[in-house]
This record gives sequence, structure tokens and C-alpha cells, in this order.
Amino acid sequence: MVCSAPQSGPLVGFAKTAKIAALSPPNEDKEIIKNRRMEYYRYMSEVSGPSIAVIEDVDFPDCIGAYWGEINTKIHKRFGLSGVLTNGVVRDLGDLAEDFPVVA
Repeated sequence: MVCSAPQSGPLVGFAKTAKIAALSPPNEDKEIIKNRRMEYYRYMSEVSGPSIAVIEDVDFPDCIGAYWGEINTKIHKRFGLSGVLTNGVVRDLGDLAEDFPVVA
């Protein structure tokens, strides 16, 4: 694992956990998928103290696509999270916020 911002120091906080997968497309109704996504964002935004996102890519080691990048970094930072730990693929390495460590 490598940290995008090692100068940030230790990454400590309550774990806000989630699982992602992309190998098989979802077979649920679009409304169910939309509601699940909105529930994820609600859950991640409910921060009451130092928290980090812990995202498990259940397709590992056969991960496809990169869930985490510049946009998710900005969203989760705005939610009040301190960083992310994931076994998934990360993109936009040159555009990640320097004060939001991404460990992958």
C-alpha cells in the first residue's frame, strides 16, 4: 500500500466502511441503484469525529475501473472525512488533495 500524502502523518479516525464491485453489472432496477448510492452518501456524510473511509473492492485482485480519484476525494473531504483506505484502484493521482491521504 502507498499513501498519496505521506507528509500528512498518521491517518487516524473512526472507520466509515463500504464495499464496491464492478466486474458484474448490477441487475437491479435503476431506482434501487440510485437509492443505494444516495444512502451511501448519506452514511458517509454523517461524521461525528475524526473519520476515514475504508472502501473494500470485493473484486480484488481483479479490480476494474477506479472508484477513487479527484472527485470522490473532494466529496468525502467535504463530508468531513480525513482520508481513505482502499484495496481498489485509484486514479487522478496528480490531482488528489494534498491534505486528504489516499492509501491504496
